Amino acid sequence: MDNWDHLSKFFKKNNIDIQFADYDPVIHNAPHAAYNLLKKIYTILTDREINDGLEIIQEQYLRDEAETMPEYAKHTIAKKLKDKEL
Repeated sequence: MDNWDHLSKFFKKNNIDIQFADYDPVIHNAPHAAYNLLKKIYTILTDREINDGLEIIQEQYLRDEAETMPEYAKHTIAKKLKDKEL
């Protein structure tokens, strides 16, 4: 029995609403999966949401960076095909 099975048993025993679909992406190293799982666990344990939205200055920085990035440095379809969530 591996660690995920132990965690699954713990979640079921303590009536914590974490399903296999919540931690399966973490097992497969999907981008942001661990962060999303931790956010869900935090919300369940504290009854509070994490505000992870970007601040105005961060949004502006991302827009500026995208506008000044040369065409050859932008992601191609080959990069997108390597994404594990596709």
